Amino acid sequence: MKMGKYKLWFWTKSGHYNNDVEQYHDPPVVFDILADPAEAFPLNTNSTELHPIIEKGKALVRQHKAEMVLGPPFTLIREDRYIPCVNPDTKCRTMDFLTKKEDSLQ
Repeated sequence: MKMGKYKLWFWTKSGHYNNDVEQYHDPPVVFDILADPAEAFPLNTNSTELHPIIEKGKALVRQHKAEMVLGPPFTLIREDRYIPCVNPDTKCRTMDFLTKKEDSLQ
């Protein structure tokens, strides 16, 4: 979550699309992204300067979770328009689009 010059990480993971378990942080890991755009040096969350930022961030997360209406992931809905495809044998919409684009270039 970005809040002004701060970025708060409430959970981290080594990368997307792997089997790593998320690591949850309380307090969150906080960076000053203006002074440290690479997010290499987490700030000391015991600093009294950060307490209001952390508390506001936590409140925003609680509010977001309370208001969120969850639905099924689009990738689990068995509709062609939600399923990525690059297999030319299935004539999926992605390949049709690419084929039409290539034909128009010739």
